[in-house]
Amino acid sequence: MLTDPTHVFHRMWGKWAYSTGVGQTQCWEVMRDNFDQPRDPSDFWEALVTGSQCDMNWQEGHGSWLGDINSRANYDDDAPGLLGFDQNIDWYCEVHSNVGGDRAFKCIDANVNILGLYGMRVPYNLCRNLEWQACAAQGKLPGQRTATVRFSLAPKLLDTEMGYPGAWHPLSRCSGFTTDGYPKCRAEGGAATDDIYYMEVCVFSQICENGDQLFEVEEGQDFHCQMSESGVQRLRSMLTTEPPALPANYAQIRFDDDDW
Repeated sequence: MLTDPTHVFHRMWGKWAYSTGVGQTQCWEVMRDNFDQPRDPSDFWEALVTGSQCDMNWQEGHGSWLGDINSRANYDDDAPGLLGFDQNIDWYCEVHSNVGGDRAFKCIDANVNILGLYGMRVPYNLCRNLEWQACAAQGKLPGQRTATVRFSLAPKLLDTEMGYPGAWHPLSRCSGFTTDGYPKCRAEGGAATDDIYYMEVCVFSQICENGDQLFEVEEGQDFHCQMSESGVQRLRSMLTTEPPALPANYAQIRFDDDDW
């Protein structure tokens, strides 16, 4: 899927608001905190390998003290990066915590790191998502003591047509939250939050030399990514292939009720 320039995984980076919100500009071509200022794309990809962007508040913009730029969560134990569909992350943190409040505080109490950028200084987009994943793979997220990631839904259960047994989270159907709304997502070939977990698993399969082991991991089991620079460059090569233009009747083709 990552090797196919027509796939939604490519369009997610430049077309949709979860990238930069400025047309076809790729998020690695602009500064993290200023989309109007160009950036050498090589700097972005090199920073993934060095982890120079890891020491930041990945909950910036949260509506409490946690959202302050200088805030860092306090964990009682090693805090692996947790991935999954939103509802699976919610479930995991609910089960493993003893506090009330929203997802962020429950996940802190459960000793896991989650990505939750809600501010406008460094807005969320897929480049921030990729940075967070690379940091988690290297054990460089605030609160991480080991290079460990954890899945609230086992990657081997993912089904692109259905989601996973008992829940409907198909790939590339605009299911889940989208900042521009469902109709716009349909019409412009966009994506929604459900697509992101599929993307995250595919990203790890490329940047981790042991990516094949992803599909042996059970729910809640630790995974230790053997991240490599060659894997990052392989991903870069895949994502920087320019996708073709969408046909004028794309929405009709993609969402014909008779086909779906």
